[in-house]
Amino acid sequence: MILKLDTSYEFLKADLNTLEDYAVRFRYPGDVAEKDQAQSAYQAMKVVRQFVRQKLGVK
Repeated sequence: MILKLDTSYEFLKADLNTLEDYAVRFRYPGDVAEKDQAQSAYQAMKVVRQFVRQKLGVK
């Protein structure tokens, strides 16, 4: 949705797709992520977080 307002977020698509699974799939008991999946999600989160904080002017 943000891309309609600010196309600078385009490069985050892959990272956001990686994180999308974690918003629902692993929220509930019974399904767990493998170590490499968790590491990949953690790296994606760091990229997204840094960019969004920069856009918001938050240190």
